[in-house]
Amino acid sequence: MKTIGSRLREFIDKEFGSYKELAEKLGIHASVLSQYLNDKVMPGSEFLKKIGELGGDLNYIITGVHGAEAVNKKFPVIGKVFAGPSEKLIDPSNIEYYVNLPYMKEQNCFGLRVEGDSMNGGIYQGDVVLVDMDAEVHSGCRVVCVVSSGERYIKRFKRVNEETVMLYSDNSRYEPIILAVRDIVVLYKVAGIWHKE
Repeated sequence: MKTIGSRLREFIDKEFGSYKELAEKLGIHASVLSQYLNDKVMPGSEFLKKIGELGGDLNYIITGVHGAEAVNKKFPVIGKVFAGPSEKLIDPSNIEYYVNLPYMKEQNCFGLRVEGDSMNGGIYQGDVVLVDMDAEVHSGCRVVCVVSSGERYIKRFKRVNEETVMLYSDNSRYEPIILAVRDIVVLYKVAGIWHKE
């Protein structure tokens, strides 16, 4: 199965002589680029913006669907998720409105409005995150997590061990949250971010 890292590698192989050359052009260390290419760390919005400026098809790199094939689909926005202090989960049947977003599938996907600033490394107040309930959750990816107490978070995910996970922020002002796996009710991958106009 192709990953973001493998699709980035395709772009680099096609457009650049070497990974080191691209890293220098982007102003990042080759080891950072290597982490992206090996799917150890998810690339952030600034990196992806630069790849797009260099001619990369960001829709393909992120979703696996070429820009020409991408069609806007209609997704329900069912409420908000806090990227800071948490709040109780909103009923998924409570659709506030619909947004048209370019994503490869519609089934088991929904949008959430972002409140707060703990994910300010690319997700901002008022943005809509698209949640794909079927997508695989892996270390470093952004997730929406709901715990048994009803609190919900949008954070990055890391498995600590079989019984424990850590949710951490892109904003260094916020401490990581350690959770027991048994307390997690919902853990879905954030498949995309659409910034408010």
